[in-house]
Amino acid sequence: MSKFFSATCLAASLALAAPAAVAGPRDAGPMARDAVVYVHPGFTGPQRRISGPVRNFRHLHFNDTISSLRVQGRWEVCTDPDFRGRCRIVDGPVGQLSRIRMNDNISSMRPVRRGQSAGPAAGHGDHHRPAPQPGIEGRWSVFFPRPVTRRGHRIEASQQEARVFCRRQGLGRVLYANTSRRYLNDLLCAR
Repeated sequence: MSKFFSATCLAASLALAAPAAVAGPRDAGPMARDAVVYVHPGFTGPQRRISGPVRNFRHLHFNDTISSLRVQGRWEVCTDPDFRGRCRIVDGPVGQLSRIRMNDNISSMRPVRRGQSAGPAAGHGDHHRPAPQPGIEGRWSVFFPRPVTRRGHRIEASQQEARVFCRRQGLGRVLYANTSRRYLNDLLCAR
């Protein structure tokens, strides 16, 4: 009984010691330069108020669980901790993060000031790349029917070209590639 009581007291003291910047009232919208992140689409489910940079959502138990968000000002959201990986700038409410290929993928985020370029020193993330080709998203993979290059050209059918395409989309390994013809017709990349 005393171990349970000690663990409960520890958990309560940690909750009280958490920074006020990430705690907020239920269903409150963002204040000036604030953001509110939600676990479910449509601004529903568990939420957190953010008023400054979050280098790793794992510490807040929100890593790779965010499906919608409301922001005041411009914010950079990234798939990896420390503002790395695939990053996007949002400047208003996003009710379904799947529309920008960030559903359940956000691991860090921070406000972006006017005149400030997104990302740490250039080279982290994909800020200078064109927007990724839209695919059909699943929880663990993204499907691309008839993938094309950045310039709109069909891609030669080879495993190497399939790997390069998945990497350029900010995704993982090739799960399936139809390489039976001259061009890639179907490609499935892991997240």
